[in-house]
Amino acid sequence: MKTKIRKKNAYRGGVVSALILLAALLAAVALNLLAGALPRKATKIDLTGRGVYSLSGETTERLRALEEKVTLTLLAPAGKEDSVLLSVLEKYAAESPMVVFEEKDPALYPHYAERFTEEAVSENSVVVESARRARFIAYGDLYRTDVDEEVYAATGTEGVTTLFVGESRITSAIDFVTGDRLPKLLRLTGHGEAALPEGFAAGLALANYEVEEIRLLSLPAVPEGDLLLINDPETDLTEEEAQAIGEFLGKGGSLLLLTDYETKELPRIDALTASYGMRAARGLVVEGDGGHAIYSYPYYLLPDAGDGEIAGSVKDRDFLAVTPMAHGILFEENLPKALVPEELLKTSGKAYLKAGIRDGESVEKDAGDPTGAYLIGAAATKNAGEENESLLIWFSSASMTDDAVDGISSGGNVRLILAAIGKAVGQESLLPIGEKNVSYAHLTVPARDVRIASILLIGVLPAGILLAGGVILWQRRRR
Repeated sequence: MKTKIRKKNAYRGGVVSALILLAALLAAVALNLLAGALPRKATKIDLTGRGVYSLSGETTERLRALEEKVTLTLLAPAGKEDSVLLSVLEKYAAESPMVVFEEKDPALYPHYAERFTEEAVSENSVVVESARRARFIAYGDLYRTDVDEEVYAATGTEGVTTLFVGESRITSAIDFVTGDRLPKLLRLTGHGEAALPEGFAAGLALANYEVEEIRLLSLPAVPEGDLLLINDPETDLTEEEAQAIGEFLGKGGSLLLLTDYETKELPRIDALTASYGMRAARGLVVEGDGGHAIYSYPYYLLPDAGDGEIAGSVKDRDFLAVTPMAHGILFEENLPKALVPEELLKTSGKAYLKAGIRDGESVEKDAGDPTGAYLIGAAATKNAGEENESLLIWFSSASMTDDAVDGISSGGNVRLILAAIGKAVGQESLLPIGEKNVSYAHLTVPARDVRIASILLIGVLPAGILLAGGVILWQRRRR
C-alpha cells in the first residue's frame, strides 16, 4: 500500500515538474518574442559614462521634427562594421520613423558610392540621402585623434585620445539633405579683417552655411546673400562700400560685426551701428566682480547671457561665454519704434572701462574710470515683421572666436554666435554637438598585486574548496 502511495506521489510530482518546466519554457519564448518586438532604443542601453552610444538632445530634436524620408547607408562588409558607428546609426533609425538605416557591402555593391563621391571609399563610410540631395561622409571624418606629444614621447603609448565626431557630421548631413535652402554668408575682406579661426569655420560648415569672401571695392553692390560678416577690421569702409552695405541692409540683409578694444574709431562702420541704435564705449572692459571674470585675468570676462530670443536659445545648454579684450557696447536712449534691441552678453555692474590702456599697463581701477554694466554682445532688429526686416549683431570681443578661447568656454562662444546667425538668416542653426571620447583607459596592475591575486585564485581558493568538500563528505559518512 505504501509503495502504491509513493508511486502515485512520485507520478504527481513528475507531472507537476513537467508542467512547471513547460510553463517556464513558454514564458521564455514569450519574453523573447516580446523583446524582439521592442524598438532598438529600448533593448540597447548605453551604460558608458560618456554616452558614447547615445544621441544628443540637439540630434533628437532634429530627428523628431523630420517630415521627409532620410536614408542612412553604412558601407561595410557584414561582420566588419565599426561597433560605435553601427550602434549610433541604429539609434538614428530608432529615434524617427522618417529615418531608414541600411547596410551595403562594398564588395556586393562596388559602384554604389560613385554617385556620391569621386574619392576612394573606405569601409564604414556613410551616405546620407533624401529625395533632394545626398552627402557622403568618409570614415576618416567620423573620428579625430588628439596626441599629447609630451606624454606620448615619455610613454610611447599614453597621451593618445580618439574622439568620435560622427554624430555632428551625420546630423549636419541630415540637415543638409532636408533643408529647403542653404543660407549664404558673405565675409568682407580688404580692410585687414581677421581670418576665421578653424573652429569657428568648422562650426559654420557643420551648420551648412556657405561662406563666400567678397571684396566690395571690385563689386557694384553687395552680392546676393543672407548675412554679411565683418570680422575685426583694421581700417574703415570707403563711402561707396558703406553705401552698398546700407542698401544691402535696407533690402532685408543682416550684418554680423566683431570688434575688440583695440579697434580704432571707424566712422563709417560706426555710422552703420548707430543706424541700429548702438555705439561703442571705447576702452578695455575690466570686471570688478571676481565671479564674472577668469581668476587673475579680470579682462577675460564671463558675462551673463540675456533673456531674449537669441541668447535664450542657448542659455539652457550649460552655457558659458568667455570674452577677452572687449570694449563696451551701449544702446542709445529713446530708440525708434522700428528698432527692437536685444542684450546678448552683459557684464556685472562692477565692471569698469580703461580707456587708452597699453600692453603691460596696470588694469587696476582708477578714480576716473567709468563704472557700470557694459554690453559685450548686442543685436537690434529693424522693421521687425516686415518684408525688409534686418538684423545687426555686434560682439565687442573678436577674440571670443579663437579656438583656445572657445575651448575655455566649452564651445559656448561659437554656439551663441551660431544662434545669432540662425536668427539673422531665418532658420534655426545646428549648434555644435559634443565629441565623445572612445579611447580605452588601460588598467595597470602592479606585479605585487598580480602575485597576490595568483596565489589566492590558483592556490588558496581551490584548496579551501577541496577542504570544505572533504569536511562535508566526512560528516555525511559518519551519519
